Amino acid sequence: MMSSSNSENPNLPTVTIAKILPNIPQEQLYAYKQCYIGISLDNPVFDGNSLHALLLWITDKFEHCLVIVGDHLSRFNERILNGCD
Repeated sequence: MMSSSNSENPNLPTVTIAKILPNIPQEQLYAYKQCYIGISLDNPVFDGNSLHALLLWITDKFEHCLVIVGDHLSRFNERILNGCD
C-alpha cells in the first residue's frame, strides 16, 4: 500500500503502510477523521525527512492526529544527559 501524498515533495521518502490493525480495508481507514501514531525518539524512521514525510501524509489523510512519544528509556537518558524534563 502506497501513499501518493509525497508526489508534491519528490525529495521526501514515500510513506508506505506496512499493516493496518485491526485488519480493515485502506479505504475504511481513511474514512476516519482521527488517527494516532507512536513516535520513537531514538528511531531514525522518526527523524528529519522521514518524519516530515510521515507528518505530511498524516495531514493529507486525517483532520486530527494524536502523537504518542513512548520512549521510556530515552526519556530517562534525556533527563540524565541533557537535563530535560
